[in-house]
Amino acid sequence: MNWVRTGVGDPPYWSREVAFEDVSHTGCGEVHRYWDVLRGGRLAPAWEELALLSLPADIIPHVRVVDVIDGGADFHYRYWGTGLVDVCNGERSGQSLFEKTNPRREVAISEYRRVVDTRAPYYYVYNANWRDHQADLHAPAARFPLSSDGESVDKVLSYVDFRQDRASWKRFFETTPL
Repeated sequence: MNWVRTGVGDPPYWSREVAFEDVSHTGCGEVHRYWDVLRGGRLAPAWEELALLSLPADIIPHVRVVDVIDGGADFHYRYWGTGLVDVCNGERSGQSLFEKTNPRREVAISEYRRVVDTRAPYYYVYNANWRDHQADLHAPAARFPLSSDGESVDKVLSYVDFRQDRASWKRFFETTPL
């Protein structure tokens, strides 16, 4: 398992890469299966093919989609689910990832760039704390490439399953790299 870490904030904010099998029983698996059906044998479906209302109602609020700008030099939030407004303490639709400082920004940029570069989904366990005095959030998460031309990743679909028992996901952070 790989780690993505930023030293910004106290404590540092991490993501721990996991195999699809680790998150397949969560909402990440549901989103993966929907994405996979839409893509067929292609690299990825296009944003225009997604019908978010086809996903379960309790998943949609925690979905976000970014536009990939200049091959990953920047990312703009195209869609920011309403559940993320509460969890992440604000609306981000229409904003650049670089517009607002947040504890997970560098980790998120790294994860988005990985999806763009590998042109493949990325599964991880999320660790963050978005509000003062809030316990760390541990949750399964995934990012999926979207492509309008079938060649390059021009958007990334993301989902974090905050419906899960957060304490059970903390096990992925019981040991940290040196």
